[in-house]
Amino acid sequence: MKRLWAEQALTDKGWKESVVLEIADNGRIKSISAGQPRCEEVCSILLPAPANLHSHAFQRAMAGLTESGEPGRKRRNFWTWREIMYGFLEHVTPDDVEVIAALAQVEMLE
Repeated sequence: MKRLWAEQALTDKGWKESVVLEIADNGRIKSISAGQPRCEEVCSILLPAPANLHSHAFQRAMAGLTESGEPGRKRRNFWTWREIMYGFLEHVTPDDVEVIAALAQVEMLE
């Protein structure tokens, strides 16, 4: 198990000071305790991982559309990929994009 001490940390209960974060061998957070003495690993501030605000999640839904494995088919490059991407985007609605992005976020959380 790894222990990390931070001067401040943003927890689910707000900002706390002198926080020890215990990380289990599987990489998951085991515990978070405020008001703790310093340990070997030290940092200034700990924040939860922010969501990726700039996302290309919609590209997950078009996976496979740009692949070309057929003999005699035109070789694909960035420009053909771009044309396919914009063509795909003409057919998805904002609701579709929301569902696609939600699935990508769930997969990242896992």
